[in-house]
Amino acid sequence: MLLGSLVFAAVVLLAGGLATRGALDGALRPVAQMTAHAEDWGAHDLNRRFDLGPPRDELTGLAATLDGLLARIAASRRHEQRFASEVAHELRTPLAGLRARAELALRRQGPEAERERREALEAVVEGATRLDRAIDTLVAVARRELDPASGTVDLARLAAEVEGVEVIVDGPLPLAEGDPEVVRRALAPLVDNARRHARRRVSLELSVATGIVRLAVRDDGPGLDMALGERAFDPGVRGSEVPGDGSGLGLPLARRLARSCGGEVRWEPGPGGCFLLELPAVGAPVR
Repeated sequence: MLLGSLVFAAVVLLAGGLATRGALDGALRPVAQMTAHAEDWGAHDLNRRFDLGPPRDELTGLAATLDGLLARIAASRRHEQRFASEVAHELRTPLAGLRARAELALRRQGPEAERERREALEAVVEGATRLDRAIDTLVAVARRELDPASGTVDLARLAAEVEGVEVIVDGPLPLAEGDPEVVRRALAPLVDNARRHARRRVSLELSVATGIVRLAVRDDGPGLDMALGERAFDPGVRGSEVPGDGSGLGLPLARRLARSCGGEVRWEPGPGGCFLLELPAVGAPVR
């Protein structure tokens, strides 16, 4: 009887262990499958998701976590691809111009060659300065997006730094959110664009709306083509579509810098050209 009891107990324990292992394998099999799918999607197709809805249990909670992880990886990859594309666009144009100018000067012969070589060297210096500004701006974009530290900026004081434009301030303005150097870099291409297209006048008009400090960059030129609209903010749009914009990256970079500070850059239809730089308002009015 004792031997039979021991054998029966061993059989029960073995059956229970097998049943427990089978239950655990069945419960963990979906987890293993989800892990394998997430690993494969992360390597080949970052647009795939489990889409099991809001977390209801451990399994759907894991699916939601993996979906969020895949979304962040996809967003980071898109950012890197876009940043690389913008770097290539921004640097290719001045480099091509410098090379063409230098090659032309080297081919010149005769009494005018020395003067043309000097002009070519001046163009090289100007192009190098433009490249330096472009690289600084692109690096500022990347740093701000990776480390969006909070800060404040006085838009009225920043506008007063711009030379040769009329500054109009509509009443006391609060401080705005954002790093002053980043906002300064966002404003620069808007002012340059206005100066290229203006007939006589460029103005910076500052005002405040509900929770927003707004800086309008206006010129008395022909204004943005209505048919172009938001495409003006696509990297590389230039030439006949955006006259005078050599690289087609000034407006996209201005918008990206503003958004890195929680703001926005947009265009306003109407007579003349107008681009708006908007930032969240903070603090008390600045006198």
